[in-house]
Amino acid sequence: MFHKNKTQETTEKGRRNLPPFCSIFYLFAKHTISTKKSCPHTRLKGLDLNRKYGLLRLLLNRNSKLSIKNKLTIYKTILKPTWTYGFELWGSAKKGNIDRIQSFQSKVLRTWYVSDRTIHHDLNIPAVHETIQPRFKSFHSKLENHPNQLANALSFTTHPLNPPRRLKRRWPRDSLAE
Repeated sequence: MFHKNKTQETTEKGRRNLPPFCSIFYLFAKHTISTKKSCPHTRLKGLDLNRKYGLLRLLLNRNSKLSIKNKLTIYKTILKPTWTYGFELWGSAKKGNIDRIQSFQSKVLRTWYVSDRTIHHDLNIPAVHETIQPRFKSFHSKLENHPNQLANALSFTTHPLNPPRRLKRRWPRDSLAE
């Protein structure tokens, strides 16, 4: 971890020093989130999306004989669930990190249309920023009635210790107030 005195704690494995990290289990999947400034979760999502899009490129490009409706169905059933999974983890990331996913969405859908405004208006597909807030509110409302006390404790809109905020940090519960 990084401390005020700028030292870094690392874990030793054999002769190598491993970088600091923390692990989060979400829906039985282990997500490792680094303590560095960049958001590796959105970066890894972007890599996974590009890999899947590479496999589907022949079906989704301009030369494909599929109709726009069929191309949109492929996008909604294969690619969109990939980036919507785990909103509760990375939905409060910085705007620049969320823009990675937005640029992927625009890149895939732009093969049929020209501007982002036209994409979202004509295809009735909301932008990534517009998708995060309703999904988190739904997740938060489910936590309020959860039988597990630890999960129920996550449903509070304020942090119990009320730590000071530094810089422009966003917390997941901030999207409830928007």
